[in-house]
Amino acid sequence: MKYAKENNIDARYFLGIKSGITNLLGKWVIINIAVIKDEKGYESWGTSPAFPVPDKTELI
Repeated sequence: MKYAKENNIDARYFLGIKSGITNLLGKWVIINIAVIKDEKGYESWGTSPAFPVPDKTELI
């Protein structure tokens, strides 16, 4: 929203999607999150399933 305001962009909805890696219960996993926010500030988000990252020893 800050970017849109600073650049005079008229938008009703703002969407952000990120992917990352995190330690969940002792296991490294890849997870995604999507966030949508409207012009009034209402925000909703959701995540993907977490996919395990194999240990290097499992790849050999």
